[in-house]
Amino acid sequence: MEEETKKMFDYSTVRNNIDYPWVVFIHGFGGSSITWKGQIEEYSKHFNLLLLNLHGNISRTYDLDIKSICNNIYATLCNEKINRAFFVSMSSGSLVALVYASCFPDTIMGMIMAGGMIRFNTLTKTLLYIARKLKHVIPYLTLYKFFAHIIMPGKNHKKSREIFVRESDKLGHVEFAKWVDLLPILINNEEIIKKINCKNEPIPFIYIMGSQDHLFKTPIQKDISLLKEAKVIIIEECGHVCTIEKTDIFNQISVDYIKNIYNNKMHFCNNINGIKELDNE
Repeated sequence: MEEETKKMFDYSTVRNNIDYPWVVFIHGFGGSSITWKGQIEEYSKHFNLLLLNLHGNISRTYDLDIKSICNNIYATLCNEKINRAFFVSMSSGSLVALVYASCFPDTIMGMIMAGGMIRFNTLTKTLLYIARKLKHVIPYLTLYKFFAHIIMPGKNHKKSREIFVRESDKLGHVEFAKWVDLLPILINNEEIIKKINCKNEPIPFIYIMGSQDHLFKTPIQKDISLLKEAKVIIIEECGHVCTIEKTDIFNQISVDYIKNIYNNKMHFCNNINGIKELDNE
């Protein structure tokens, strides 16, 4: 364990002001810190930033399991002497963030899940099953492009598709296969959610979803009640990757959310057009 916790992911930091809170970014499967390009400028006006790259030497060299991933994230925070932070995650990165929250809750001030997930439904389980069966039959990039089109099928999703496919080209087959095998472990996460909800001081969660996110929006609206303190914000005319498709709206919602929690205020988003807010009640 001691040796494991010394491993860290590749990462970059943006230090702006010693008094600013920290925000940690966790990208989705196949992505990288580059996918947060639309957030860096706006977030830097208010926060210090830690941008993780989950794909790289550690993922390629070592066995990949969720416990070591969480330990490596924690080791990265320790290396930068970050005691507590807000976490912003994207897509499948939100599942990693959930597990991390159950392992290291005291390091978290709040969670922002963009295009997030809590559990897999029948369709997403089926797609994942197909990916596992075909990972050694079809070239990984062909398989990734196929799933990118299923998750982001619309014309207005094209930019998001292209960015994620371009970044996934850096993965390589071995690392792709490792992540495909890892994701099923995150399907049944009742114990993880139970651990999160047992905290005396609940961790605040916000899931920011696109109205056109046909795979993940409806399950989130159903599953949000599983978390003690959570809400869903729906961005109209937007697909799965709301951080890219509706950058300005996502930034306004998430920055306001972080600032209000940091200042112990829970009311926000009142003047943002094109969104719908759902509580977990």
